[in-house]
Amino acid sequence: GIDSRILPQSRNPAGIASKALFFCDLLRDARISLKELKRFRPSAVLAMGSFNCVAPSIAAKLLGIPLFLHDGNARVGKANRLLSRFAEKLFLSFPPANPETIKCMTSLVGMPLRKELISSGILPRKDAIEALNSKFSAKFSEDATTVFVFGGSQGALSLNSVLPKALLQSSAKRKIQVMHLCGFNNSEMVQKNYAPANFPLLILDSSPEMHLFYSTADLAVCRSGGSTIAELAFFAKSAILIPYPHAAENHQYDNACHYASSSAAAILMDQELKTGQIQKILDELLDNPAALSAKGIQGSRLAMPEASKALLYEISNTLKTKYLRTEKAR
Repeated sequence: GIDSRILPQSRNPAGIASKALFFCDLLRDARISLKELKRFRPSAVLAMGSFNCVAPSIAAKLLGIPLFLHDGNARVGKANRLLSRFAEKLFLSFPPANPETIKCMTSLVGMPLRKELISSGILPRKDAIEALNSKFSAKFSEDATTVFVFGGSQGALSLNSVLPKALLQSSAKRKIQVMHLCGFNNSEMVQKNYAPANFPLLILDSSPEMHLFYSTADLAVCRSGGSTIAELAFFAKSAILIPYPHAAENHQYDNACHYASSSAAAILMDQELKTGQIQKILDELLDNPAALSAKGIQGSRLAMPEASKALLYEISNTLKTKYLRTEKAR
């Protein structure tokens, strides 16, 4: 129900040739953005980061429309660093790892969460387990430690390869059950990797009902994108964070450090997965299931579930203040 326009895809400005092509895309998209902003006449423009936001932001500046930015990672990205020179304010999901690069006012509001997660909320573990068993014919129980593995569509490969072996070894000494979201077209391979498993296991490509998985989990093993960190904090989950190694400027490592600062997470680099380090960390955490809950509660202190409301309130308040200043000057 929200009026929207979709710009043509811009090419990633990585490499000399790509930068030239991106500049051509930028001119095209800026022209389209100018037309659409003149038609829509917004009170403000909010850019959420990445090179795709540059053209609409430039168009807003040319038309004198107040520009606001939001960054979803602890390390503020290149586009937001550039655009901060022209912005009213940059909203942060996490305390910035590179604050010296920001050229405008900032405000820490958190990472906006999908409304489905917030509205569904944190379920009692018993209810979440019953829902998973019913929906997916799983055989989970309340008395087993539940490990939730997921890697995202681009970052699942190494997790899909290494985690099954590590969890199979852990299950020889402990009562565990595993939920594994493996990414599209990977389920057959992951099923084979778990073939010897004698513990309850649910393998899916993905699921829109993440609240059920988070509410069931005792321990998450995952990447450390901005949304994932915000969700872990909201659901108060202990985690083993494995930053995606190809993320721009290694920003997932900075996200992981932020969550680990609460003592809720251990950090393991992707290249360390094959060295047996994951087995050592898993064993330490699974040996003390009661401590996992306490660690998750530590992480929940970083949660900012009202991020969307806070961001919109600050935009509105800034515009009102600027309008009053302008009226007084007149």
